[in-house]
Amino acid sequence: MFTVKKFPIWSTEMDDVVGATTGLSKCLLMPELTLRFALGRPQGNKPGKALLFLSPIKGKEQEEAAKNADIVFRPDVVGVEVQGPNRKGGNFKTDRRFSARGYHCARVDYDGDRGPLYSCFRLHER
Repeated sequence: MFTVKKFPIWSTEMDDVVGATTGLSKCLLMPELTLRFALGRPQGNKPGKALLFLSPIKGKEQEEAAKNADIVFRPDVVGVEVQGPNRKGGNFKTDRRFSARGYHCARVDYDGDRGPLYSCFRLHER
């Protein structure tokens, strides 16, 4: 049996260099914040720049810290977390199904007997 959960995505633009997230990490340091999703990717149309996608950012205090670090909520991006049984060849098949629907799998984790946990996101067309 598969379970599917959507999650909100926040992002910021940064220089595409080693250590670029250090300053952002300091801005977001607070005991209540535990990021479960973080993905950086270069921006093809802006050489030397990258986007960092983050989740979750919840509550007034975290949202204020994010805004102060120029991290914005992205209504045009959706994150999806899918958990399902661990089967031979299952990762390839699941990733192929997500890709066919325009999702990008960013991470696959394993959670004991419950099998793989896929974290994916999709940019909505504007």
